[in-house]
Amino acid sequence: MIKRFLRMIGCGGSPRKERDFTLHSGERQTGETLGSIRRDHLARYEWAAGFLAGGLAHPESAFGLDIFSATGYGMFLISRNLGCCMFGVEGSSEAVAFANEHFRDDRLFYSHKMFPFSLPVSTFDFVTCFESLEHVDADEAFLRVVTDSIKPGGYLFLSVPNDAMQPLAKNPNEFHFRHYHHDDVVAMLEAKFEMELVTWFGQNMYQFNDGYRVGGLEESEMVLHEKTLGQVLVYLFRKA
Repeated sequence: MIKRFLRMIGCGGSPRKERDFTLHSGERQTGETLGSIRRDHLARYEWAAGFLAGGLAHPESAFGLDIFSATGYGMFLISRNLGCCMFGVEGSSEAVAFANEHFRDDRLFYSHKMFPFSLPVSTFDFVTCFESLEHVDADEAFLRVVTDSIKPGGYLFLSVPNDAMQPLAKNPNEFHFRHYHHDDVVAMLEAKFEMELVTWFGQNMYQFNDGYRVGGLEESEMVLHEKTLGQVLVYLFRKA
């Protein structure tokens, strides 16, 4: 079954030469244990795991997708809490190798693939897509593939940088094509992809001065605040 699934999504593509997909590009967490991953990243996955533990009838038998899965710590955290199987798609072959070395589990499968790719329709009980959408130029085409892969009634966990609080124009990022506004994200997911907003959160990680990032916050401040705008917007959608 896993081999068939790998063929369906076309795993093994080569990264684009103009983008830096190395493990130590500065865009990925490279801690070898959960305790060495920055708190804001862990908080999103912890929230997702907590919701799924109560929101799914049989979380241990769920099939999840993490896109893009980076070094695998998020998948590892969710699977450890739920006992479920997960599949990860990641653009860095080095990150996939790192995941298989440091966040290995029999229930986890890591794959190296660049978008565009296809996914099997109505397959996953949930998808986590944290800090990923801004990395894809064709973001709506990407969202179509991702949302189509979710089963009816399944969940999408999504996070994006908030352009109103960390404007890309003032804080250029070679890895980001765009940042987003809250109302636009909700309107896009509901109108174009038949996803229903369940709830949303804001999260802060940095200090800003006149829209320019000037430093980082303490990890104790990197918590999720429900229905409050933050530097990162974190969403839970349900497929109609």
